[in-house]
Amino acid sequence: MSHHVLMTFPTHKWKEYGQYCLPSFDKNWPEHVQGSVYLEGEQKVPYEYSDRVEIIDFDQRLGDKIKSFEERNKNRDIFDLGTTGAIGKQAAKFARKVYAQLDALRSPKGRYVWYVDADLQTCETVPDDLLDNLTSGNHYIGCLPRKWKPMYTETGFILWDTHHPAHQEWCDLYQSCYDDDKIFEFNAWHDCIAFDYATDTLLSSGKISIADFGYGVKSSHPLVTGPLGRYFDHMKGKRKFVGHSKERRK
Repeated sequence: MSHHVLMTFPTHKWKEYGQYCLPSFDKNWPEHVQGSVYLEGEQKVPYEYSDRVEIIDFDQRLGDKIKSFEERNKNRDIFDLGTTGAIGKQAAKFARKVYAQLDALRSPKGRYVWYVDADLQTCETVPDDLLDNLTSGNHYIGCLPRKWKPMYTETGFILWDTHHPAHQEWCDLYQSCYDDDKIFEFNAWHDCIAFDYATDTLLSSGKISIADFGYGVKSSHPLVTGPLGRYFDHMKGKRKFVGHSKERRK
């Protein structure tokens, strides 16, 4: 089965973001897995990446969509692009992540598309057996739901099966949150809300199922405290300035 890994970050945030995801992907994912980086800003990074990594000019590919979203909503308080901030209002920042995901999902380079946040580090070699296990079954999405309490999904590590019959419908719902500004109908304006809107809509109608990559762990940081913490560390929030998650299960 073919796999493709998606990452995105701005060049000037290499130290906060890119230094974690890109080199560790190149080092630890199987050699047959391709990777794409949607790079915003100057098209170079301080790292000599392998031939399996494609750098995509974010501004050239998706700049018009971002400009349109921002122009329509210029009178809203959405323009905090900071590394740490009030994520409930950082709609412009998270629109970048969503449009990069949708670009990769609409024209997938592999059946299985993986998204990893730029502050997510692959800490150990990812064996093919693990990828086979995580993609086994009939689920459309693999993700980190936190349904044990009223909380949105952690969206730093996601899998989609682009061969699933509901794939385009899910993408349409997700995209409507930004093309149609539906995101502002919710009480927070970040991508996790949009992700849950699309996913829960199709779950409730029985069109999709999901795999819980946190394996039911009751944590606000389920990737690193669950079994997959052996392989990954997601340094979300201020953890990236420390260089690790203290909660990580090794």
